Amino acid sequence: MLQFEFDGHNSNEYGIIVTAITDNDNLESRSLQLGEKNRYRARENHFGALYDGNYSFTLSIMKNPCRTVNVVPNLVEGIVKYPEQCRPTMENNILTFPLDYTPDIKQGTMQMNNTDYLSSSNIRIINSWLTSPQTPRLFKIIGGDYFYEEIEFFVTFTEINTDHVIFPYEMNFTVTCDSPYGYTPEFTHSITSSSTLTKTHVINNTSDCHEDYIYPLIKISPKSHGTITIQNVTDNNGTMKIDALKNDNFYIDCQHLKIYDTTNSIISFESLGVKDTDNIYWPRLAYGENILKFTGDATFEIIYREPRKVGAFA
Repeated sequence: MLQFEFDGHNSNEYGIIVTAITDNDNLESRSLQLGEKNRYRARENHFGALYDGNYSFTLSIMKNPCRTVNVVPNLVEGIVKYPEQCRPTMENNILTFPLDYTPDIKQGTMQMNNTDYLSSSNIRIINSWLTSPQTPRLFKIIGGDYFYEEIEFFVTFTEINTDHVIFPYEMNFTVTCDSPYGYTPEFTHSITSSSTLTKTHVINNTSDCHEDYIYPLIKISPKSHGTITIQNVTDNNGTMKIDALKNDNFYIDCQHLKIYDTTNSIISFESLGVKDTDNIYWPRLAYGENILKFTGDATFEIIYREPRKVGAFA
């Protein structure tokens, strides 16, 4: 049975499974950026291609039939007792049941929801999980034979509808990604260098975007004050040089062109000894082999994902 993860939670926690992934055939659409033709130019100048939109698909879910339970509590010496797997907990004076055994309130009476239909309580809990985030969150499909490697998407759940026979039994969500494709899980390369010895490290970028660069997040943990350099020999010897004036960890966000500390406060270029702010080299990874050189008394963590031009299928 297919499951999925979203925003740090697994569908199994909610007692649901994936029944289908549809409307997923449009993997990629690009528009050419062209110059104009004239009497002297029969062929337009090409300035590249832009993606027309982001990847999307429809995710259908239903209750996991293997987790349906039919439990009647026992009354023992004036105490209502449930089997352990369905036992509620009391938090802040609120009685909470496991998510796959959520009771409904009908005409003031608590009734256990043990059918394959989705109750209003089920739908409310599922919608709260999937539609509360206002920005894209990590999503991945678990199980199935389609993916030969783990693929992750960053998505927002948008349109919602149900299939029903008297009562709803299936929910359908339109899932919209924040890019035209998926990504690998994060890769992290850890390198420790010193002020007296240059450390060389090779990263092989196997991105599906061969003519684009990957701009990583770089975590730097200085061990002493001094100058730190990061050089990509493969990228025309591009070099970032900064002064670590503190022993505190900080981050270089090469994608968004900013440097910040562990509290997410921006660190000024001036405090890092960067004078020519118009010509900063932000480390990046070209397609293929990248030979990186590090100097300075610090540990570097290079963190990035590689694009994977695949869709979501089941």
